[in-house]
Amino acid sequence: MPNKIEQFKREHAFLSNFFLTPVTHKGLTFPSAEHAYQASKCADASEVPQFLNPHMTARQAKKCGKTVKPVPNLDARLVSLMRDVIASKFSQGSGMAQLLLDTDDAILIEGNWWGDTYWGVSDTTGQGENHLGKLLMERRDELRL
Repeated sequence: MPNKIEQFKREHAFLSNFFLTPVTHKGLTFPSAEHAYQASKCADASEVPQFLNPHMTARQAKKCGKTVKPVPNLDARLVSLMRDVIASKFSQGSGMAQLLLDTDDAILIEGNWWGDTYWGVSDTTGQGENHLGKLLMERRDELRL
């Protein structure tokens, strides 16, 4: 039975979108995957540069992403947008990709206390769709090819 990584903390913090590591996505380098993801939600390209600010925390980027004019049909595109950002963060041959590969066959679960049941699983209820964990495992499989 494969082991599980149930939280993206400590030695597994690199799996979190909030982990500060440069992510080059669509020709721009963002401070984290969260910055890149929030920028990818912008319908107006003039709103993207604010997410390049290295002094903006990932938490601030997430909050700021709620104020931008979103791309059409955002809700239907969330997973696709995140998939693209994950591919950029864990690009083939990178150190980040190797860290992901080093998780071997662990089931990746973004357990969280804040109750995000779309991207992760609530620590209190055990409920959640875990889309982020699934996308990370999908990317890990792609890197093995």
